[in-house]
Amino acid sequence: MWYKVLEVAKYIISRCSELRNPVSNLKLQKMLYFIWIEFYKHTGRMLFLDDICAWQLGPAVPIVYYEFCQYPENP
Repeated sequence: MWYKVLEVAKYIISRCSELRNPVSNLKLQKMLYFIWIEFYKHTGRMLFLDDICAWQLGPAVPIVYYEFCQYPENP
């Protein structure tokens, strides 16, 4: 079973907001990358099927980046 990457991203945003630690799009991209790695290490399965690309500022999932690109550095 895989998750939809936008749902994972929305959960991260929501959870961080609840903890009063909002995230920027850049931080969200890095969190998705590290969460994907940890999920894979613990389960041997991919968390989501979308590609994680190597961009200039770090790992990025393009569909998530473009969904939230109007908030580049703002939490």
